[in-house]
Amino acid sequence: MVRVSKRIVLKFWGVPVLVVMLATAAVFAPVLPFCSAAPEESPPGSPEVTINFVGDVLLAHGIGDLIAKEGPMAPWWGVKDILLSADLTVGNLECAVGTTGEPLKGKEYTFRARPESLKGLVECGFDIVSLANNHTLDYGVDCMLETLKHLDDYGILHVGAGKDAASAWEGRIIEVKGLKIGFLATTMLIPWGWWRADTGKPGLAADFSTWNKAIVSEVKAMKARADVVIVLVHWGTEYTLEPEDWVLKLRRALLDAGADIIIGTHPHVLQGFSYDGKRFTAFSLGNFVFITNPKVPLCQTGGILKLTVTREGVKSAKLYPTTITWGRTTLLEDPAKKAEVFSSLNTLSQRFATQVDTEGNIWERRFSDLSGHWAVTYIMSLERRGIVNGTPDGTFRPNDPLTVEEWACLLASAEMSKDELTKLAAPAGFSLVTPERWSYPYLVYMCLQGVFPPAQPGFDPKAPLTRAEVALMMWKTAGKSPASPGIPDFADTADLSDEKRAAFLWGREQGLFDGYGDNRVGPSDFFTRAQGAALLHKWLLLKERGASS
Repeated sequence: MVRVSKRIVLKFWGVPVLVVMLATAAVFAPVLPFCSAAPEESPPGSPEVTINFVGDVLLAHGIGDLIAKEGPMAPWWGVKDILLSADLTVGNLECAVGTTGEPLKGKEYTFRARPESLKGLVECGFDIVSLANNHTLDYGVDCMLETLKHLDDYGILHVGAGKDAASAWEGRIIEVKGLKIGFLATTMLIPWGWWRADTGKPGLAADFSTWNKAIVSEVKAMKARADVVIVLVHWGTEYTLEPEDWVLKLRRALLDAGADIIIGTHPHVLQGFSYDGKRFTAFSLGNFVFITNPKVPLCQTGGILKLTVTREGVKSAKLYPTTITWGRTTLLEDPAKKAEVFSSLNTLSQRFATQVDTEGNIWERRFSDLSGHWAVTYIMSLERRGIVNGTPDGTFRPNDPLTVEEWACLLASAEMSKDELTKLAAPAGFSLVTPERWSYPYLVYMCLQGVFPPAQPGFDPKAPLTRAEVALMMWKTAGKSPASPGIPDFADTADLSDEKRAAFLWGREQGLFDGYGDNRVGPSDFFTRAQGAALLHKWLLLKERGASS
C-alpha cells in the first residue's frame, strides 16, 4: 500500500557567481566530434524537483537539553535557510518522540525526545522522515506508536515503522510539480528480533532475516506507481568509512529492483557516493543533528545532500558540509576543512566511478583524467548539456591547448543544435575545411557569423588559440557589441588590434575576463581546454540569466 501526498513548495532560486580561471592554457581533444547539441530547457512535462537529504537526527539526550533550554530551533538556526531552499527535505529521525515508556533494559543508548522538539523539523521544512533504525523502539512499542501520532499531528510524513507489518512497510508518494516521488525505508540493524513488525504486531520495516526480499518487493511495486523511487536504508557499521560487501550486495539488489536514489544512515560518519548520471547512492550521510562522539571527530561532520531529480533520474547532486558544535549544526565555512571533506569524499567515491569536486558537486566519472581537476565542474556541466563528449580513450585532456575548431565547436553549440548546424549552407567559396572533417558545420557557422572569411590561405583548424584569439572569436559570435564607455583597458592590451581590444573590453564588462591581480590579461598566453570549458560555462550562465530577466 502506498499513500500519496501533494505539497505546494516555494523554491528559492540563485545564480552562482563563477570566476574564470586564467592560470593554465588548453581545452578539448582534436579527435572528437565532441559537440552534439545546444543547451535546451527541459521539455514540457519534465519538471525538476530539488530534494535535501540529511543523515541522523537526534532530538534527545544533550540535544534535548539544549532544546529544553533554548527552544526547538536551537540546533537548527545555522541550517534553516538552506533546508528550506529545496522542494522537499528528508532525514532519519533516530529517536522515539513522546512521554510514555521506559528505556529498554540491556540497551546501551536509549533516546526519547519531547514532542515539542518536532517543531524544529517543521520550521526547517522537513517533509518526511525515516523511522527504520535502531532507536525508534528504545522506549518500547507504546512510545513508538506515540511517535507516529506526534509526527502525524505535526504534519511530518514517516516511513519505516507502523502498527503492523503492512503499515511499517507502507510507502509514501509525494507529488511535487506533477512529479510523483516515492519513499520507502528499511533497517538492516535492530537489537532484537521483536523489533521487526509482523502481522498484527507493531514494529519496524526490518528486512535482515529475509535476504532483502521484502524491500526488493516493495521497490518493484513502488516503481510501477512513482516517477522517482527513493529508499532510505539503515545499514553498515558505525564509524567506518567504507561500505561492507553485504551493503554493496543490497545496493545492487535495490538498483536492480528499480530504486533511483538510495540514502544510507547508521555509520555516523560521511561515506562516499555512487552516481552514474541517473541513479544515486549515498552510503552514509553521517550525523546531522546529533550528540558527538569525542573519540571519533569525524562524527561532528555531516552534510546536506541536495539532489535535483526529473522523470529521467537524478540530474545533479551537491553536498553542503555541516559541522556540529555543542549540539548546534551549522554549514562548514572553513575553506581548509571544506577542502579536506571534499577531498576525502572524492577519494572514497573513486571506487564507484564517481567524483566530488572542490565545490561539493558530485559527478559520474565520465572522463578518467579529471579527478581533482579545478575545471571538472565546468567540463561536466557542458557534458551534461551535450556540448562535449571527450575523446575515444575516455579522457578529456583538460590541459591540452584549445584549438580553433574546438572553440568554434563550443561557441556554435552554445547557439544551435547539431541538427540545425548540419543543415546550414556553407557560404560561397567556403574552403576552411572539407565537408568530411568533424568541425565542418561549426566552422561554417563561424563564417556565417562573420568570425572567419570563407577562404583563408594557410588556415589550420588544429592551431592552438591565444587568449586574445579566444576573446575575439567569442566577441564576434556574440555580435561585436561595444563595451560601455568607461570600461578600463587591461594593462597589457594596448598593442593589440582595435578588434581584440574591443573584445577584451566587452568581455571585461560581461565579467568573462577578470585578468590577473596586476590588471594583466595575458593576451598572448595559450588557452587550455579546461579554460575554454570554464569560459563557455560562464557565458551560458550569463545568457540564461539575461533570458530570464
